[in-house]
Amino acid sequence: MKDIMAKSKSGEWSQNEDGTLAIAGQTLFAEEYELRLVIKDGMSGQALPDNTAVVILDTTVDAELEKEGIARDFVRMIQALRKVGLDISDRIKLAYTSDDTTVKTAIAEYADYIKEQVLALEITENGDLSEPAVDELGGTEIRFDVVKAA
Repeated sequence: MKDIMAKSKSGEWSQNEDGTLAIAGQTLFAEEYELRLVIKDGMSGQALPDNTAVVILDTTVDAELEKEGIARDFVRMIQALRKVGLDISDRIKLAYTSDDTTVKTAIAEYADYIKEQVLALEITENGDLSEPAVDELGGTEIRFDVVKAA
């Protein structure tokens, strides 16, 4: 048994066409062993229920994904602010200020998406913030204001 365990951990075995397993000079029948797919350390994923494959999820956040996430969070913040005093179809003008370069870049790159989602006619950086909302975006403070477009 000790030899079989050592060979199984090192991957020195083969599965035969008849469902038996050849390992350490022994043949094991299907009911004597269990094959399980195991995800490598540092990876995120899950084996399929029938144990025929593993689905790996890449959880790496690159710069582009970070900016997209910031833009989507910004849309969420604006939508929450729109609920107070605006009709669902009202067009708006949006002004914001942030000291974070990544936030500014994300809003600039995703400006068309943001405008479409929140019905904004314009987005102005460092615009008129008469009654700004303050929130956290991308790990930094952002101030923004929404006014109904004329």
